[in-house]
Amino acid sequence: MWTMIVSLQPLVDGLQPAFTQPSFVTACELLLGWVMCLGKHTLYRVAQNVHPEVVHDHSQRHGFDSYYNYFERSAWAPSGLAHRVGVLILTRLKFFGVITLLVDDTLAHKRGKSVWGLGWFRDAVASTKKRVATAPGHNWVVVAVAVCLPGTGAPILALPLLARLHVPGKGQPSCVELARQMLQEVLGWYPGRRFTLVGDGAYASKGLLADLDERVTFVGRMRGDAAVYDPRVPKAKPGKRGPKARKGARLPKPKEAAAKADRKRKAEGEWVWREVAVTAYGCARVLQAFAYEAVWPTVLGLRPIRVVVVRDPERRLRDAYLFTTDLEASPEWVITRFAWRWSIDICHPHYASSARWCGHPTVSYDKHRGAA
Repeated sequence: MWTMIVSLQPLVDGLQPAFTQPSFVTACELLLGWVMCLGKHTLYRVAQNVHPEVVHDHSQRHGFDSYYNYFERSAWAPSGLAHRVGVLILTRLKFFGVITLLVDDTLAHKRGKSVWGLGWFRDAVASTKKRVATAPGHNWVVVAVAVCLPGTGAPILALPLLARLHVPGKGQPSCVELARQMLQEVLGWYPGRRFTLVGDGAYASKGLLADLDERVTFVGRMRGDAAVYDPRVPKAKPGKRGPKARKGARLPKPKEAAAKADRKRKAEGEWVWREVAVTAYGCARVLQAFAYEAVWPTVLGLRPIRVVVVRDPERRLRDAYLFTTDLEASPEWVITRFAWRWSIDICHPHYASSARWCGHPTVSYDKHRGAA
């Protein structure tokens, strides 16, 4: 039997309150078996590696019942373990100020009639701009915290805090609803902290952003044809009948605003491209951008947002249309913060190559074949 790795002992001890004593012993054994396992990390193979000195009878499974029961009936809950992991991350790494959370979903390829929660989802790696590819597997929604290199402010990795499986079918919560549930859970863990949540266009949704907690600032991508309006409400004319206006005049869609800036000949006023120096995806870039305030009723109701239109003058990146709920944010901050999504993209190796403009070993349980 393996003994606990000395460098992991303090971290393992910090997670002990999430378990009972028997389940904690089994968790430590599975952790070591996972680390020492060579080849495919199924639960059966991991359990075999817990006691490498014992020759196992491969025709029998009963010798590993305690490890299968660890996931089915042991006295511990994933939410309690996630809370302890979150406490360790924020205390050991000494986070100060606003904490940046990243949300994304990733497809773990699986197949088989006995695999629970299996569905057909968009495969970001195989999809192209003109063709959407799908594949069978588990679709995991992950909320991670961005960890920066001390003294630089540049993220080096994303440490997952929570993960939920998106189960297909009617009546099942969507990816956006799962992200909202996990965000509420994290906010409950740290009632005195402020957060910046960064998500892709799929999470710029009313299901996540409606009644967004005041402690959370959202940064994300928006559609180029999004219908936005002036947040300044015009005064009603005396004697005019009917309901009062709740929003201003229609503003150019983000894509139309970019075209309007292209036609602008004077380098002053609104709708003017300005050079911004940012650090994105590990390198310094000089981009063009401009920002304007608007309301996006279909997503955030009448809450004002700051729309940022971004263009790469070298045309290596496609035009991006970003937004944030922080009305004081500069275009440089919005672009840089949105680029932090790269750290969660490379957190999932099979998903890294799909990142455009912008590791957590999840366990999917198969009651017949074990974990994979």
